[in-house]
Amino acid sequence: MTTSEFRALIRDTVDLPTLPSVALEALELIDDPSAGMAEVARIIGQDPPLTTSVLRTANSSIYGLCQQVKTIEHASGVLGKKQIRNLVLEVSVMRGFCELETSPLFDPNRLWTHAILTGRTCHMMATRLTERVPEIADPDELYLIGLLHDIGRFAMMDHFGLRYLELLTEAWTSNRPAYLAEKEELRFTHADVGGAIAEAWGLPEEVAFAIEGHHSPRIRYRNQPTTLLLMLADQVSNRVMQQSAGYPDQVAPDPMLMSWLTLEPWEMGELALECLEQLTILNDTPESDGSIDAA
Repeated sequence: MTTSEFRALIRDTVDLPTLPSVALEALELIDDPSAGMAEVARIIGQDPPLTTSVLRTANSSIYGLCQQVKTIEHASGVLGKKQIRNLVLEVSVMRGFCELETSPLFDPNRLWTHAILTGRTCHMMATRLTERVPEIADPDELYLIGLLHDIGRFAMMDHFGLRYLELLTEAWTSNRPAYLAEKEELRFTHADVGGAIAEAWGLPEEVAFAIEGHHSPRIRYRNQPTTLLLMLADQVSNRVMQQSAGYPDQVAPDPMLMSWLTLEPWEMGELALECLEQLTILNDTPESDGSIDAA
């Protein structure tokens, strides 16, 4: 089955989430080199809650701006087009899944915190590796890949509900990764669903490809450093979150991934500390704390 056929199977099985029309139009303009940010700001301004949320997130301490931004156009001048795109997607996804219920095996707020943290870790790693690994996606693109890497989990919970909770329970009781239980039960995983969502939203193929591959055997992506980086960032952010929650005995990051990405152990130690700092900022910032609300 080709990638296109497999994504079609997913679209026929799962009700994939859609972006608000304002967000879709804004993303199209952001990707259009002939469009100015004044035009993008005008479109985003048609959705006042989206505008407010984007500016609130941009002004949160996680972005570390030295000046407060008060308009979308001002924010784009400070952050750049790609980060505005990422903010629009971040806010739109949070709003789209704000009504999902929390359970012991599915905590939307914790999953979203992990998504943001993985995005930040991808960005930090890519910034280090841009010159060493020129084939890698740029840091802003990798932030988006990390941010959306588990969006399939939200979509599957939204679509399957209790059936998905039962699947997660079975995976937990049998001590298996959730993606293996998903594959066995549904023929596809949340990573596959995430790739289909990225394609449906018109995001670059590199984004969909990396999201789809982040739970696949690493050797399959030996020559795809963007996907390898996502795999490693996912491991680092998971480990940091688990350790900060009081579970110290966590599996160390994969040394083969580190080697393929030319990352030394001392660099991984620095990245883990930076990841922990980002988690602390997320947990301490009310306006960007990973909470999924309807704002």
